[in-house]
This record gives sequence, C-alpha cells and structure tokens, in this order.
Amino acid sequence: MSKAIPAIILAAGASRRLGEDKALLEVAGNPLVVLVAQRLSAAGCTPIVIVTRAELAFACLGAAPECKVAINKSPQEGRTGSIQVGLLALGEDNGRLPKAVLIVPLDRPGWSMSTLEKVVNTEGCVCPEKDGRGGHPLRISGTEVKAIMAAPSDTSLRQLTKPQRILVEDEFLHLNIDTPEDMVELERWASQSDGLSR
Repeated sequence: MSKAIPAIILAAGASRRLGEDKALLEVAGNPLVVLVAQRLSAAGCTPIVIVTRAELAFACLGAAPECKVAINKSPQEGRTGSIQVGLLALGEDNGRLPKAVLIVPLDRPGWSMSTLEKVVNTEGCVCPEKDGRGGHPLRISGTEVKAIMAAPSDTSLRQLTKPQRILVEDEFLHLNIDTPEDMVELERWASQSDGLSR
C-alpha cells in the first residue's frame, strides 16, 4: 500500500490542438479527470486537487466531487503557475504547504499503478523513466515546493526540479494527449485495463 500523499491534477490547458477539453474526454465510460482521480485515490493519494480553468471548474467539480477544484486564472503562463495554485489550495486546508506532493498532468495518464506506487513510496523528488526519457507522475518534496512557490509562475518546471529517475516498463508512459491521433492510443491504453489494475 502506498503512503498517503496529496496529489495535484493539472487540467488547465487550453487543448487548442485537440479541439476539446481534455478533462472531460470520455475514456472507458468516464471523463478522463475522473479516471485519473480514481487511480490516484486507489493508490492512497489524499487530498486530490484538480487545477483547471474557470470555465471548466463546475464541470470538474461535478465529475469528481471527492476532489477539491482550484482555478488558475492565468493558465497560459504554464504548469508552474498551476502547481502554485494547487499547492496554495492544499495549504489552505492544512494550514501549511505540503512536505511532499504528486504532480499529475492530466494529458500524461499512461502510467501504471505499479509505477505510481514506486513514485509515491520513494523519498525526495522522483519520476519514472523509460527509453531514456523522464515521465509522469512527478513526486516533489519540500525543497521543490519552496522553489516552485518562490519562482515566477511562467518558470519552466525543469528549471525548478531535478528528479531522480525510476526505471519502469510502462508501454504507455510517454502517451501525451495533444491531437486526435493521440486519442487512438488513449483508447488502446484504456481497452487493455480498467485503469486501476495496471
């Protein structure tokens, strides 16, 4: 069983190339944001914050009412700003910023449950790696939390984190949902499991 750790789902992207909101894409009968939240919850992640745009907030809350929804008012500035919004939302609930948190981009859902457990249960700043490339989810610790909160919101996350990499064999680790063609791979991934058993 994984340790309890909060998670931030990044779902504020504009989805311009895909042409529809990624959070609400139907996968295996559920919106993608629900599937990702269910998998995180099954691994013991709590609380879970979904960071999204204002126009998607109500839909995300309705789809995943067990999650907290936080709004990034400037999503065009990038993921670091969304992470800052998520960290502040976690801090509001606990009275302090988390000492460790999982960062989970919605459009990179191809990690397996075994990979998720490895990342959650490894101390420090870590991410999975396959074929020489780092993947998601990313676990950050207190050092990275402080660096992210102190940085301008448009700073690249790569400048603020240097994760240790954990070698994994997930077939879909590098799945990145940006185009209609990527949806074919997403459906292939979904058809191979219920999303919870892998």
